[in-house]
Amino acid sequence: MNALIRGMIAITRPFSQRLGPCELNGMLIGALTGFMFCVVWLMGKAFTPVAYPLWLYIALVLALFCWGALFALLCGPLRYAASTVAGPLLINALLTSTLTVYLCNLSGQPLLFFLIGMLVGLLVGRLLCRYCRKPTQRTKEG
Repeated sequence: MNALIRGMIAITRPFSQRLGPCELNGMLIGALTGFMFCVVWLMGKAFTPVAYPLWLYIALVLALFCWGALFALLCGPLRYAASTVAGPLLINALLTSTLTVYLCNLSGQPLLFFLIGMLVGLLVGRLLCRYCRKPTQRTKEG
């Protein structure tokens, strides 16, 4: 697990100054999901798209795995409070993993799964950052 955490920190170091935390977490989730789905795809030796219920199960399992890995990274060495990162990280993991596995399954090119995952994670993270920073509107009833 320490090697995984060190690898995640090494991947995000060049991007940490330019991107927000949602985007960085999304990129890591997408990269992990793309890599793990590539491993599952290549171990299956079928090289055909995965059927609907199976790819959804794979996406959910990978989302939970990525959530746990990033939760350990953020709450362990980076010392974030667990209550502040658990919910947003879970939403990011579910959206990013589901979209990554869906798009990778459509493309059928296992060598591109890692890059597809990083791009999907970046876009989902950017959308989540914009949504979370948007001020909520109050009603006039007060």
